[in-house]
Amino acid sequence: MTIYKYNLTVIIPTFNSSKYIVKNLNKIFFLLKKNFKKFNIVVVDDGSTDNSVLTINQNIDFISFLTNKRNKGKGYCIKKALKNYRNSKYYVFIDDDLPYLNSFINLCKKLLLGKSDMIIANRIKKITYGNLNIELRKIYSSFINFITYKYFSIPYKDTQAGLKGFNFFYAKKFQKIITNRFLFDLEFFLICIENKGKIDLINVSSKAKNYNNNLIFNFKTYFYVMSDLITIYKKYIK
Repeated sequence: MTIYKYNLTVIIPTFNSSKYIVKNLNKIFFLLKKNFKKFNIVVVDDGSTDNSVLTINQNIDFISFLTNKRNKGKGYCIKKALKNYRNSKYYVFIDDDLPYLNSFINLCKKLLLGKSDMIIANRIKKITYGNLNIELRKIYSSFINFITYKYFSIPYKDTQAGLKGFNFFYAKKFQKIITNRFLFDLEFFLICIENKGKIDLINVSSKAKNYNNNLIFNFKTYFYVMSDLITIYKKYIK
């Protein structure tokens, strides 16, 4: 019988977040402390070029902290956390701007019931926001959803929301993912489906504040997206 040190480990990849990361880490710590006894928070800095690392080290003492020397992508950060912290029964990853925080505890509690292998945030309300970066990301998300249905036969409308949870078995499977940046979520879905995992949804409302403006969409971004799509298609579609 496996003995776990933690019931729940929350993984937070972060990049250039010095302006808000201390506030957000305190917020999620007290939220978790109020609801759970055995939990761990793992923060992975993805090669920040601001003073995020210094800010975290000077102000936060209740997390496990990992850093990348250079930017590797959110998928890589999650894999790194899973590799270094294998002593939890369940894992949740959430973006550093804490999207869908109102649904976060509900997702965690549902996951800990043990009836699902993976639980995902499913955005059910579209936003209207006059920010070019966010509008481009909405177009990107719609494109990924179309590809997901058309070519990968995944029966879920939203694979890209920044809040997901899974059990220890699929934590080990996650480490086999080869796409580290934008489409690791899609690859993880395919791995879960391939292993006949039980995937459940928790509906969340999408708001403008749930979009982290640190991620700027440009031609380099689209190159990475297309590269990930080709890689995933070659590996999983026969």
